[in-house]
Amino acid sequence: MRRRALLSALATGTATLSGCSVLGGPRDGQSAATPATDDADDRSRATDGDPDESPAGDDWLADASPAIELATRPRAVGLHATSFTTDDGAAVRLGFDRTATADGPARLRGYLENANDFENTVRTGRIPGVGVVLAPRSGEGSPHKPIYLVPTEHNDLAETVPEIVREDGYWFFQGRTDTDPWMPETHRMDPGERARLEYYVVSSAWKPGTYELSGHEEAVGIGVWDATSPGPDGDSRFDGRSVPPIPRRFREDDATIQWYHESDADTRAFVRPATERLELDGRLEFEFVNHSREPLECGGWSLYKLVDGQWFRVEPERSAIDCSPLGPGERSQWTIRAFNGGTIPCYGRECFTADYLGGGTYAVAAGFGPNTDGSGALVELVGDPVEIVPTDDAAAERDGGTVTVTTERYREADPSFRGRVVLTRVDDESEQRSSTPRSSPTHGDHELLIAEVIMRSQNRTLRNGLAYAGDDVDRVVVRTGVAARDATDPGEDRRRFRFRGRTYEVRRVSDED
Repeated sequence: MRRRALLSALATGTATLSGCSVLGGPRDGQSAATPATDDADDRSRATDGDPDESPAGDDWLADASPAIELATRPRAVGLHATSFTTDDGAAVRLGFDRTATADGPARLRGYLENANDFENTVRTGRIPGVGVVLAPRSGEGSPHKPIYLVPTEHNDLAETVPEIVREDGYWFFQGRTDTDPWMPETHRMDPGERARLEYYVVSSAWKPGTYELSGHEEAVGIGVWDATSPGPDGDSRFDGRSVPPIPRRFREDDATIQWYHESDADTRAFVRPATERLELDGRLEFEFVNHSREPLECGGWSLYKLVDGQWFRVEPERSAIDCSPLGPGERSQWTIRAFNGGTIPCYGRECFTADYLGGGTYAVAAGFGPNTDGSGALVELVGDPVEIVPTDDAAAERDGGTVTVTTERYREADPSFRGRVVLTRVDDESEQRSSTPRSSPTHGDHELLIAEVIMRSQNRTLRNGLAYAGDDVDRVVVRTGVAARDATDPGEDRRRFRFRGRTYEVRRVSDED
């Protein structure tokens, strides 16, 4: 779905809708007639069923919610965004305050406000959920049974109020399906003025999927899903497999993850992979599905590899922390271009490349979850083991048992920014470091590293050192820039770790040593 370009301030959930007063009364000439029920064709007129239809006051949005479950169909319906402001300062608040029953259709309430300190003509016909009231179904499937927002007699902007009837169990409106006469194209508003919005939300199908209220440059989605079976269907190739918890970064406890292969029909939020086995090179495609009734936040993803019962975080620099809400019924997709060797990286918010990945079990974990820290899915990658190779800018010289590696960063850096590290093998493991971060896998007190981690861009110095650390090499000196700060933890000048069954120590030394 297209990103919502207009959302300069986005908030979701009932809390954003409570306590808002809406000014104004019903428009003149709009009344709700109630024709008699026709039992022959199961047609009945929608009625509010509310004892008090006060148009103003805090009660207007007090019970608003971003999602509802229909009592007339086994469907849940959720708004992807319930609060936003347009580029010209028109603020919109929306929320369901009633579900569909045998007595009436689902109802959406809200308001449009001129948030400017000057009088403004709001282009209502371009705003989703205000003048844009037709939501076709997106993606695959039939697009010709959309969702309609049908204005009621309490909608301050409505120019026409269609009659709502129930036929064959569905609430719908009578007359032609052209929505143009319903809402105005523009509306002149005083500074701070609010106009009430109220709609019946109807469809003649309610097919699960994403429906889109598409404005001039923006879109607000409506998600529909099976309320009785919100979770994934089908089997997983990892069914019955137990995996260790994923460690948090910089914290002592582990993260709780809702795994796709452990999900069932009742699971309301999950990461679903397009495939659970992929031959390298290829495209890893995942989507997070929110079938809960509340928005979920902070969903940046991370890539891990499972080796000897421990998780290694492979892509920390690609973990884009994104704390914008993911609304009820909304989905978020990722595509990771996965390579066994090196490749030219791509850049941008929607572009992710992971190179130097060897065969094995991986996990993509996203920070979304209604009752967990996140959700994740396993995938088996098929490919050769990763070889440690130097960076393209590294040049090596050997003098006896010492190899000296000089990088372009060293040659081009100001002398004050140059640095060196010395990499050696350690045979005596009794000398152990105790300052290893909890988030790093360990062997005893030694940090463990794997090739997929070493080959990441943030480990250039270690990569260039280990690439030349052969059996006949006593030590490797790496000369690089930025004082070689990527070789050790912040504030440390030494680091000890194990790699492929051997223990190594790396020391940062000044360029004059």
